[in-house]
Amino acid sequence: MDLVGHGMLLAPECPCRAVLLGDLLVIGRGYRGPLISEVVVKRGAMPATAEPTSTDGINFSLGPDGPELLAESGNLDELVEHIDVGLGPAEWSVLAPGFSFDLPHGVVLFSPDPDEPGDLPELHHAMNFEAMIKFMRFKRAAGDIVVTGRDGKPLPSVTLETPYGAVREFIDEYEHGGAQWIQHRYVLPYADDRSIIMLAQAPVALWAELQAAAEVVACSFEPTD
Repeated sequence: MDLVGHGMLLAPECPCRAVLLGDLLVIGRGYRGPLISEVVVKRGAMPATAEPTSTDGINFSLGPDGPELLAESGNLDELVEHIDVGLGPAEWSVLAPGFSFDLPHGVVLFSPDPDEPGDLPELHHAMNFEAMIKFMRFKRAAGDIVVTGRDGKPLPSVTLETPYGAVREFIDEYEHGGAQWIQHRYVLPYADDRSIIMLAQAPVALWAELQAAAEVVACSFEPTD
């Protein structure tokens, strides 16, 4: 999993988590417990144009007026596999195996879980780990997929217009842990005979925030294979 933006491609050591906080990209190693910031990247007036340089091993610059990087542990090599620069201006996006998407604010990006099968990242709401966005691969064309509910009947759907075409969005509501939850599944076209289904779910109180993040992902999703 790589993070791309502001002139650089940053490959953090995984497992890791990352979150956007205003102008800051905060990265911490590990998959469990509180997110402890270990690498912090602050956007600059210009994109990154030079390899990271530092006089103290903690504060790094990436070219004139470029982003600034803080390696809080003092050992950048243990936190980041590599950094490529000179990629031009862009907001932060996630490069996952086979596709990319913009990194939304308000959710925490998790690298693939080392204790679970699969190689795709997830996004979780900071206030509720079960409020999440996850991806699943399907060996069927997007137009052939019908999503059914718990009763086996097809779920109602709406159409989300994206820069890459229309995406069907299947809607479900259910009770979980004594609270009402909402779950949407977005059928993202990937290839003629393959699709990615993106599942987004949250309790009603958090749904507006999670839905906004899911729509950012769906509207920026792009296959890279």
